[in-house]
Amino acid sequence: SNYLKQTVWSPLSNYIDLAFQYAHEADPNVKLFYNDYSAEGMSAKANAVYDMVKSMKNRGIPIHGVGLQCHFTSSYAPSFADITANINRLVALGLEVHITEFDYAITGTSQEAQQGTFYNNLLNLCLQISGCKSFQAWGFTEKDTWLCSDKLPL
Repeated sequence: SNYLKQTVWSPLSNYIDLAFQYAHEADPNVKLFYNDYSAEGMSAKANAVYDMVKSMKNRGIPIHGVGLQCHFTSSYAPSFADITANINRLVALGLEVHITEFDYAITGTSQEAQQGTFYNNLLNLCLQISGCKSFQAWGFTEKDTWLCSDKLPL
């Protein structure tokens, strides 16, 4: 699909299938997840991820879940309705959903309440959907963040 970054593996049209198949052969007991960013809501990329994992399930490719990275900012985040709809449709495929790298960047302390409310609402959304099995924040403090320290991600 055109949303995938070009890599050394891209010439193999089925490289993602092969990766999941080989990982399953190496350890049939491990849960295998596809993890990506900007696929949290109901965007074109989220639709492409959904179509890909649905196709994988239909073709018998071993996949157990989808990780949603959830890198949001005070000026960008999908609606909670869209996040809920996306998680529900992935769960309906029999997949687990993990929030894998949540952060919500703000540019100043005046937005801390907004940040806290969003964090609370996303965590509660995950807790209310039985197939949403994990909620992980990216980094623990601003000291350990992948974002610039002025973005106050947590």
